[in-house]
Amino acid sequence: DSMVECFGITRDPETSCYMFVIRLCNENLYQFLKRTRGRLDWRNRIDMLYEIVNGLKQIHDYGFYHGNLHGGNLLTEMTTNGINIRISDTGLHGPPDRNSSTVYGVLPFIAPEVLKGDKYTQASDVYSFGIIMWVMSSCIPPFNQISHDHDLAALICDGLRPKINENIPDIYSTLMTRCWHQDPKQRPKVAELCNTLSQFASGMRDNTSSISQEFTVAYAHSRGASK
Repeated sequence: DSMVECFGITRDPETSCYMFVIRLCNENLYQFLKRTRGRLDWRNRIDMLYEIVNGLKQIHDYGFYHGNLHGGNLLTEMTTNGINIRISDTGLHGPPDRNSSTVYGVLPFIAPEVLKGDKYTQASDVYSFGIIMWVMSSCIPPFNQISHDHDLAALICDGLRPKINENIPDIYSTLMTRCWHQDPKQRPKVAELCNTLSQFASGMRDNTSSISQEFTVAYAHSRGASK
């Protein structure tokens, strides 16, 4: 399962606040990438991204959206089978046509149309996933050296995106930029993302494939640049 398990829900009778009892994971994506920076190969990154988008697809297939997808609520754990990553904060799901004018979330991951006052949609989740792809390629949070304020929100609405690392594969950056396209109608659906990332993963397991060679060259360049 690509989502954090929820074992129970309880409500405080005095405040009416709810508390979720969820599966304990080791660390969030930011913590994991900080710890493994320079040692995480592209195969692991693609596998992790596939797990994330597969969980997102489960949400979208039920007609909902997540609405608050960012590195802080993607939780990782090490298992005998490798790295597992799960989506948390699932209590913020909402139906695609829910009438809400409230903007919530972590600014760099919020789609420009939402910042302009439009409703959250499944396409805005895809935008967030595009930013997560950038985080996975750079191993740092987006816009981490500038204030997350109204000025940044305005720049995002005008088309500002995190600077793309020149050492990432072209096929990866092409998919990433499609996800964070200014026009939500131009962003891919999660089913397409699942298929494409699955193709990346399969190609990387064949050392003779063009996909494998492109990611291998990118990894070598990134290792050289970090020295």
